[in-house]
Amino acid sequence: MSAPPSLPLRVLDADYSILRFDPATTLREPEGGRFLSITRTDDELSVILPTVEVATLSTPPSERSDGWRCLKVEAATMPEDVPGIIRAVVEPLADAGISVFAVASFDTDHVLVQQLERSISVLVAAGHRIARGVDSPVSAPDGRTSPADRIRCAVAADCPSLALLADAATRRLLSWTWDAKANEGQSSIEVGAEIIREDTSSPNHMSQWRVAERNGRLAGGLNSFLLPPAVAIEPTSTMSDVVRPPAELKAVAAGTWYVSVASVLPEFRGRGVGRALLDEAERLAHAAGIDRVTLLVGSFNDGAHRLYERVGFAEWERRTFVPFPGSDPQGDWILMVKELGFTKA
Repeated sequence: MSAPPSLPLRVLDADYSILRFDPATTLREPEGGRFLSITRTDDELSVILPTVEVATLSTPPSERSDGWRCLKVEAATMPEDVPGIIRAVVEPLADAGISVFAVASFDTDHVLVQQLERSISVLVAAGHRIARGVDSPVSAPDGRTSPADRIRCAVAADCPSLALLADAATRRLLSWTWDAKANEGQSSIEVGAEIIREDTSSPNHMSQWRVAERNGRLAGGLNSFLLPPAVAIEPTSTMSDVVRPPAELKAVAAGTWYVSVASVLPEFRGRGVGRALLDEAERLAHAAGIDRVTLLVGSFNDGAHRLYERVGFAEWERRTFVPFPGSDPQGDWILMVKELGFTKA
């Protein structure tokens, strides 16, 4: 049996509902260009449409299921007659215990899921390429148009660039820790890229990354995730003095959506890509039902500190920065927090 194909998928913007009607029901198709599916059988009339449009229907459904997101197979970018498309998408999701609702059309396939972020992680691990907003500019939460052409999930080929971005964001702290894990003659960035690509237990794994693109080129990266309700700190005897201060601040931030990296390559800085990545972090936090976003910044990193203040982050706590070979001079690690201003369910 041949290996399942690696597929390009796109996350459609809307939340979707799956509706059931009596088979004799007559419906007028809602206007608009979004994905819509109407299926009639002898037993039922099933409709899939954006949740915001359910209220516009002339007849209420007898049953409905809300909270679905839609992944579209980008068939136009694939060779013709690729076999096993639906199987390649549905099988890893089913193996992970994620319910799916698949719809085939003449040109392509759509798969609906209720656990979007987990589904994305599973599909990326299965080798698929997933993008958001491919057909239009990425929109920020407040309606602004983002300078990033699109923000997509990271793939294995991105990992060397992600290692560089992570090291820049942490002011060489990560490469300093990666050096300790390197074999003789091995680059610390090579170690970091391998960890991001292979170590699924690490919060820095590529499944936790989003990539911003401009003109088809990787411009920046975001590594963010939910910190557990309680963050354990290693005993002093086993933890370096260098990493203890940021570890203590992460413990303070327990239970928040934590931005470990929001970094932009030098040639794309000053163009708003960093702001777009922070907007994406807020979107991910909101989707997870988390109302606070946190991050760390060095007091000596003036540019990043000013950006975070401009977009609404405020200082929460700080710890003394402990220098290491090749690092910045002495200063402070600053924990910053942004309240998203919504009520958790």
